[in-house]
Amino acid sequence: DLEIADRRAEVSRLDLGDERIAPVLGEGWWPARTSADGRKLRWGGGTGSEIELFLSSARDLSLTLHCAPYKYPGAPVQSIEIEVNGSPVTTLSLSPGYRAYEVEIPASVLTTGNNVLRFVYGYATRPHDVGRGEDRRPLAVKWQAIEIEGVGAPVAMPSAHDRDLFLPPGSGLDYYISLPAAAELRLDGVTSQPGTLPITAELEIEGEAAREIEIPTGPATLDLGQGGRLARLSFRVPLWPASQSADELGLTTPGVLLLRPRITGREPSSTPAAAVSSREGEPRERPNVLLYVIDTLRADRLGAYGYDRPVSPHIDAFAEGAVLYENATAQSSWTRASIASIFTGLPPREHGANDRADSLAQEATTLAEILHSQGYRTAGFTGNGNVARTFEMHQGFDVYEQHKPSHQKASEIHAAAQGWLDLPDARPFFLFLHTVEPHLPYQPPAEMLEQLGVPAPAAEVGTRRWVHRFTNGKMRATPTVLTQLRDLYDGEILANDRAFGTLVSDLEQKGLLANTLIVVVSDHGEEFHEHGGWLHGKTLYTESLQVPLIIRFPGQVRGRRVAAPAQHLDLLPTILAAAGLPVPPTLAGRDLGQLGPLDAPSGVEIHSYLRLSGLEISSVIVDGWKLILPEGARARRSGELFYLPSDPGETVNLADTEPIRAHYLENLIWRQARATGLAPGKAVIDPELEAELRALGYLE
Repeated sequence: DLEIADRRAEVSRLDLGDERIAPVLGEGWWPARTSADGRKLRWGGGTGSEIELFLSSARDLSLTLHCAPYKYPGAPVQSIEIEVNGSPVTTLSLSPGYRAYEVEIPASVLTTGNNVLRFVYGYATRPHDVGRGEDRRPLAVKWQAIEIEGVGAPVAMPSAHDRDLFLPPGSGLDYYISLPAAAELRLDGVTSQPGTLPITAELEIEGEAAREIEIPTGPATLDLGQGGRLARLSFRVPLWPASQSADELGLTTPGVLLLRPRITGREPSSTPAAAVSSREGEPRERPNVLLYVIDTLRADRLGAYGYDRPVSPHIDAFAEGAVLYENATAQSSWTRASIASIFTGLPPREHGANDRADSLAQEATTLAEILHSQGYRTAGFTGNGNVARTFEMHQGFDVYEQHKPSHQKASEIHAAAQGWLDLPDARPFFLFLHTVEPHLPYQPPAEMLEQLGVPAPAAEVGTRRWVHRFTNGKMRATPTVLTQLRDLYDGEILANDRAFGTLVSDLEQKGLLANTLIVVVSDHGEEFHEHGGWLHGKTLYTESLQVPLIIRFPGQVRGRRVAAPAQHLDLLPTILAAAGLPVPPTLAGRDLGQLGPLDAPSGVEIHSYLRLSGLEISSVIVDGWKLILPEGARARRSGELFYLPSDPGETVNLADTEPIRAHYLENLIWRQARATGLAPGKAVIDPELEAELRALGYLE
């Protein structure tokens, strides 16, 4: 699977002004540009800049650095301290203007594979601070190129021909894989042209020292150990003497052909346990479906999830007779992308409705459309303009009403839904209710604050304008401010909870409760400065993604808790299965009704994605490990790796100490990114809808 493997080749020159070298750049670089005299360059700044250099074999290197210092009146002499893989090598003093600087790098500080070169600058200055314009970037050195002596002709990247793997000399390939039990590497054969091949392979299993594997020339089966863990499997082909250029394979460069390498397991590690159903009795008739989405509700703010403040007595009581999923994750950290995943069962990259003006593609098949085609009457009532008809979220609904921000109280949305339920119709119903408490603005009824023992704040506190003052850095977020925000947020939850209790009671009085599948979930969470941010739609940390998920299946009489991971993508298959309808096999989600309380995570991948207002971030969770990766970044340099069971607040980044795990998860993200998706429509946001979105804080 070359598209997600780390493919590397030695280079004789790095043109820093070329955008194609971005994958090897670490921190401390600004975007490439062309200067007034036509030079292509890239500024290095901050405390230092990093670059990654691949070597197929460790050896002495000679580098030539083409660069110039940032100069201004009174500037000191610029210096560059060069470090290689953390070891200091030399320090250069730069003269004004572009010059070439020779640097010798000894083999003793280099390694076969990836090497990190760091350039530590003597100073970095913002042009704005020295009267040289409005540029506020800390600039240090402008770079043109780095030449590497001894590489020779350009080296081709590893490639695949049919099912065969071709590695040119001077190239390397890293696979980050999950080894099966009793793992074997099987080779149909190895062909080397020209001459005898000095190929090396290296296996590093998580928690063990790396070891070399001898690669024979003929067919072979190589024992990789007990497996069941993550590993890095690397192939390296050193540079060949220039005199050896014959190529009997008909390929463009001499090299090695690994004929159909494959990882296998001699026997399965375990036999899957039988599924344990969460349903205690199948309904006699097709059930009604109530999908109840509480906007912006964090899981950790409900009593059923351990919160010690009494803000959710009715939801907590409902959970006692339902299935509570302790580890449920949203597919995105803002409303439209999350609701689109709930409606379609597709990840955000595939449904495409991710940015401000994106609408759901009409080609998408929604839950409402499926249920409507099976004889359900369908209705949706929402208080959030981000899922308005303008964005094509109404597909499959007989009735779809968006309530304006001035009428967004949960009780009012429920009243509209009750009127629809009272209409005479014998068909089963699908009802989507989307309440907006506790979304910004945080302005709960005064009686909710009284019930929580919280004094009424000043009139402006909790408004959109007030919150944006400190989210924009215009007001400091003191402990008092944080307490006020959390109190108001809790008051909004309490108000929504009371309305939910009334709704459940009304369903019972109408005789509808017993045969109604009720799903209570949130679209995303909310940030309260845990990682320095506010609100939502800006990061993929736990506070933005962990959501409550509580499902009461028809006929269920006893509650239970399930620790196995769940996600928004699971809701569509779960609802279809509970309704006795076929689940499309192409869906990424699974039927949560088949999970029991003792089910383990077992390698389930939970992907989340945010592409909004210029941000693009991905994350994946597997077996408690979570990687957050800015788009275009590489895990080792700027990804964040957390182990959630011991660090639920995501405070300790383990990317540097667990590189195999980080790269493995990174490759899962790249595989997800390769999936083809639907092209979103582009909505026209009229002034009325723009005002509604502004009132919710989405526009300033």
